[in-house]
Amino acid sequence: MSQEDFYTTLGVTRTSEHWLIQLRYRTLMRRYHPDAGIEPDTARAQRINEAYDVLGDPQKRRRYDAQRATHTPARPERTSAPARTQKSKQRASVPPENVLVHRPRFSERAILWWLVAFYFTIAALLYLTR
Repeated sequence: MSQEDFYTTLGVTRTSEHWLIQLRYRTLMRRYHPDAGIEPDTARAQRINEAYDVLGDPQKRRRYDAQRATHTPARPERTSAPARTQKSKQRASVPPENVLVHRPRFSERAILWWLVAFYFTIAALLYLTR
């Protein structure tokens, strides 16, 4: 088992349901698959597969959670906050790769047609109320 946390590899929380883990796995594999991915990355795809192999199976996930509960490493204490540079401010505005990005439900063309229909409906109502 690698040192990296499987939940952070897939970008989900410990309380995430199976369908969300599966959705996130598929999204990441579409992005990083070595043969068909948008940004092919073999090492990352292997880590994602390993994480889904454990988190996708309920029994393996329970064992993994139990093992994590008994082997929680101590957090190092910070003496002061790190100084933020201009470069780190720019990176903070870009969403991290493990955050789900929601796509709009409607295309721009569909929204345009709805606006045209709305305009004609309002015009017809104004004409009829004269």
